[in-house]
Amino acid sequence: MARILVLYYSMYGHTETMAKAVAEGARGIGGTEVAVRRVPELMPEDVARKAGAKLDQEAPIAMVDELPNYDAIIFGTPTRFGNMCAQMRNFLDQTGRLWQKGGLVGKVGSVFTSTGTQHGGRRPQSPRSTSPSSTTGWSSWACPTPVRRS
Repeated sequence: MARILVLYYSMYGHTETMAKAVAEGARGIGGTEVAVRRVPELMPEDVARKAGAKLDQEAPIAMVDELPNYDAIIFGTPTRFGNMCAQMRNFLDQTGRLWQKGGLVGKVGSVFTSTGTQHGGRRPQSPRSTSPSSTTGWSSWACPTPVRRS
């Protein structure tokens, strides 16, 4: 049975909604087991609350050490200035130990992104620019290159 992880960050719930849809689609493939996890918030709770963050997300917080347990990891992140958000980058930055051990070699990786404005504001900030910036971690892990659709 293939084990798939949908790993996301969502401040206001938009990427969370997308993560649930991605997971539902993956569950439709026979012989798969799908887990949905989110990366931790970096802001203090009171600051996040004042910013209007959705703090009641049902997905459990992911742990870096659980990543090797999955055959595929599908990352979801909002677009922030043409890149993945800091919360996802922080989480991925913690995978160095796994990389050193080769613990993520051969994993299948993919990404979905969202933005609050058309083309992410200006063209360089579009979700299309977020996807390539997100693949840097996978190429370092020796994951197969994800398929991107425009």
